[in-house]
Amino acid sequence: MAQNGMYAAGMDYSGNALVVLDMHSLNAFDSALLSSLTSLLASLHINDPSVPGQYSFVLFSSPALNTNYLWLLNAYYSIEYLFKKNLLQLYIVHPSPWIKPFLQLITPIISPKFNKKIVWVNNIKELGYYIPMRKITISESLSQFDQSFTSTIPPPPLPPSILFSTPLSSLPPQYTSPTTHLPLLIHDCISRILPHISTTTGLFRKSPSSLLLAEVKRFYENNVKVDLNEYWEYDDVHLWCTLMKVYVRELPGAVFGSEMVKVVSLIAVKPNLKSKITYIKTQILPRLSTLHTLLLREIFDLLHKISVNSNINLMTSTNLALIWATNLLKSGNDNPLVDVQICTFVEPGSVKDMTVKDIECGKWVGGGGTVVKLMIEYFKEIFLQER
Repeated sequence: MAQNGMYAAGMDYSGNALVVLDMHSLNAFDSALLSSLTSLLASLHINDPSVPGQYSFVLFSSPALNTNYLWLLNAYYSIEYLFKKNLLQLYIVHPSPWIKPFLQLITPIISPKFNKKIVWVNNIKELGYYIPMRKITISESLSQFDQSFTSTIPPPPLPPSILFSTPLSSLPPQYTSPTTHLPLLIHDCISRILPHISTTTGLFRKSPSSLLLAEVKRFYENNVKVDLNEYWEYDDVHLWCTLMKVYVRELPGAVFGSEMVKVVSLIAVKPNLKSKITYIKTQILPRLSTLHTLLLREIFDLLHKISVNSNINLMTSTNLALIWATNLLKSGNDNPLVDVQICTFVEPGSVKDMTVKDIECGKWVGGGGTVVKLMIEYFKEIFLQER
């Protein structure tokens, strides 16, 4: 922790600087503290008009602050104009039962703008709903103080998703590649997975920290680039594998939606490998949108390269197909059992006497696992050769 309990803590979910002041580490509220705060903000170029220097501020309250609440108002009025202007949010954690209503009463009168920037946070867990906690230092005294604060307030609702759960064709241009028109997230995931395909086992099978995954999703949702040199915790290939799966799984209607169930299932009546590959190329892929086809080509290019190295990474085409079929295919009727059945494999002789009529009448669905497996194994023939 920096001197005087004050330090820079990376960035918030909007990519702005994040500054923390832990009052539990202070001995006095005086001009020296204010000077240290000014120096820290200046080091982050908050007062440089040529740099977008907006920032969020986390203030861990303490019993000392609760008896020196006027220092907070004095500090706000004493700092430079740009420091005040560029302050986006002030998160006050652990407010006392009386300091919160006092400031809620007085700040709208003396400074309406300052009042709108305050976010009251009951405890550390609740703070995690608002900001990334990777670089927040929780001292022993702060942790003990936090135990006396409980929260019955539900987490604040997240804004409507712009990136996740949005059709590919509806994504704003800042979220997509200007060359492929696919989400930048997909390209980022692939570029961070590729270096590990011949060294790391269990790709797309192992799970990362759910907290890290939620944080990275929030960054991408806000179109904020994550610097892996600064946020080294995010340099985990399993995190990017899972993020890629989550994005594809949450696409509205799925890549292979309800309208594709019977089409995919007809793979079961194709008598041999050549006819199955031809069927995927000429009957399945042409029914997809251009963007979905491009997305599949990027995904299966990666999966093919992983499967080629399965002697090292242990992820065969069958293993990968088991995982990816459930992310790509959905029946659309919210029935998990049907979704699982769609993703089954069709082995020679496993569906005896099956006819096209049986599938078209809905008597049998399945074969999705086989389609995905063949797209992995015969990626070049299916995606790169002319139909």
